[in-house]
Amino acid sequence: MTAHPFTIRLARAEDVGDIFNIRTAVRENHLSMEQLAARGITPPRILDVINTASCLWVAEDANGISGFSMADNDSACVYALFVHPRAEGRGMGSALLKMAEDYLFADHALIWLVTDDSADVRSGGFYRGVPCRIPGMQKRRQEPVRIRGLKNSAVCRSL
Repeated sequence: MTAHPFTIRLARAEDVGDIFNIRTAVRENHLSMEQLAARGITPPRILDVINTASCLWVAEDANGISGFSMADNDSACVYALFVHPRAEGRGMGSALLKMAEDYLFADHALIWLVTDDSADVRSGGFYRGVPCRIPGMQKRRQEPVRIRGLKNSAVCRSL
């Protein structure tokens, strides 16, 4: 099997188009540009995030930008994590999640994210598959699932 190397770096202004291409290309939790705009997620807003905070990372490979993650430090939340379907299964999601976790744990003892825990939604399985990479992960089995990580805790438990 051939390795598919990629690098993780902070997003730059020129990445905004690729970020939206990835977000609208995903198979699950798909939203169109219009649906994103209705939620206040627009290219100018993402450009503002890039220009004012170091909380948005991209994964870059031979095909260009293939994934991104974003954290909200004010709420201690992993806000977004998406990988283009062509790049799935190569570790990008895990690497991008780690960047967001490390960023948030620098300022917070407790971080969280919300995901769908439905059996037919792969992202719930992805997050369930990393319970001890987020030390002290806590999951509430109601939808949406809030997954919380406690810094420097060795206990993983389900609420």
